[in-house]
Amino acid sequence: MVKELSHRLTSPEQASSPAQSLPGPVLPAPSNLPSFRVATSPPPETFDGNREVCRGFLLQCQLAFQRSPESFYTDEIKISYIIGLLRGKALRWAEAKSRNPHFLKSPLDEFLADFKMTFDKPESAAEVARQIWSLRQGKLSIADFAIEFRTLAATSTLDEASLKGAFSQALNEQLQDQLAFCQEPPDLESLIALCSRMEKRHKVRQRVDSGCELNLLDQQLVEQLLVTTFPLQTPYRVSSLDGGSLTSITHKTAPIRLMTS
Repeated sequence: MVKELSHRLTSPEQASSPAQSLPGPVLPAPSNLPSFRVATSPPPETFDGNREVCRGFLLQCQLAFQRSPESFYTDEIKISYIIGLLRGKALRWAEAKSRNPHFLKSPLDEFLADFKMTFDKPESAAEVARQIWSLRQGKLSIADFAIEFRTLAATSTLDEASLKGAFSQALNEQLQDQLAFCQEPPDLESLIALCSRMEKRHKVRQRVDSGCELNLLDQQLVEQLLVTTFPLQTPYRVSSLDGGSLTSITHKTAPIRLMTS
């Protein structure tokens, strides 16, 4: 029996039979997806306890957490990151709270609730509405005033008609007078765009009509409108009402047709 087993193991048929080959490694199919890299952003600014910027500070921290979830994978790490950005009275508050050993290891929601209760500036819907209706444009341009108005409007519960009324009331009298002759815009953004166009036209008129005895144009307006100019043989001296010398006119324009509305 042993000889028969030895014969089978050394028989030519068994030795010559090809061995089964193992499957080779499978290479991944090339991906057609475009590669991208997350843009790096500067760290949030430090927070010294100013209640006016509390929400903005927390928003920047939240964005930092979302950009690097692999770095901020626990609430304890997020809390430590926020505390590392505190300065002044905000840092003194954190130092006092940290005497409780559970403070730094509390859930993030509890930490933020405590943080907002101390440093946030909660405002009721009525308070926001009051601030909106008390706004005035003053010496601000429409672009700058619109930023201030939109910021408050974003947190208000006023409807579109009320926001349009508040914005119109806050404008300077000159713009309010011009709006009286215009069709009412359908929404706040259309109203802001209309006022911006009227403001630009008013500035152009101010440059053209300067109260001078001659017809003069501002140099910046000439360059902006690409008006052709020619040098004067004899420059004009410009004087103020008290006789003081202001400047000299050295060029004249080609004939132009000015249309105003």
